[in-house]
Amino acid sequence: MVPLADEIFKTGLVTSVDGRESIGVGAGTPREICEYLKQLVIETRAKMTLEVGLGFGLATLSICEGLQETGGEGHVAIDANQASQWQNIGIENVKRAGFEDLVELREKPSHVALPELAAEGLRVDFAYIDGWDTFDHALVDFFYVDRMLNDGGVVAVDDCFIPGAHAVCRYIATNRAYRVRSVCECGAPRRASLLTRLLKRVAARSVGVRRALKPAIYQPDEELGFTLSTRCIAFEKLAEEAQLRDAHVEF
Repeated sequence: MVPLADEIFKTGLVTSVDGRESIGVGAGTPREICEYLKQLVIETRAKMTLEVGLGFGLATLSICEGLQETGGEGHVAIDANQASQWQNIGIENVKRAGFEDLVELREKPSHVALPELAAEGLRVDFAYIDGWDTFDHALVDFFYVDRMLNDGGVVAVDDCFIPGAHAVCRYIATNRAYRVRSVCECGAPRRASLLTRLLKRVAARSVGVRRALKPAIYQPDEELGFTLSTRCIAFEKLAEEAQLRDAHVEF
């Protein structure tokens, strides 16, 4: 881990752009996630990467560290609130760590920046989605990332224990040409309730019961490769889908 990121994790503080103020990072992106992202970049031998949600730049530093090892070409970070909410500390940390030449910042909402990047012909090998966690925003982020992600590329979705992001992950796993490559839990796994486990057994024997239940009961997260408490899920793209299929699987 780059010294700047290591120091931030040890102190829980970032320094303002002018160097006069120390600011707590709060919940932020945990060390485990940052190390996980770096490893994913290295494993996929990524050359071009993309990120939704720069914030204080901790994930960005780890992705760039991975790109250094793979001989990567660049990283695009999207954050509409970099100046207003994060006081430009994230992009300043990129400069302080020596990654300025690798990173391009787009200070626009992701639903504006992503289609622009797609129209420009950007192709990426790795993407990290850590934006708004409502279902609609997370799904739009994935939709455009998918259009830019090369076959065999990886998209990592953060905050998967939040209902909106979790639903998007179930959609990806059940309806798109992706597989769960790996996960990062960052916490104790939560087990399904006894009632849920009993309903799953009943549903396995009855189509009628299955139709009356939510898909998450008769096809629980564990069968898809993650859990209710999984923090970050890395999906590998298996194939480019020429067009969206008419078929739809409840998720």
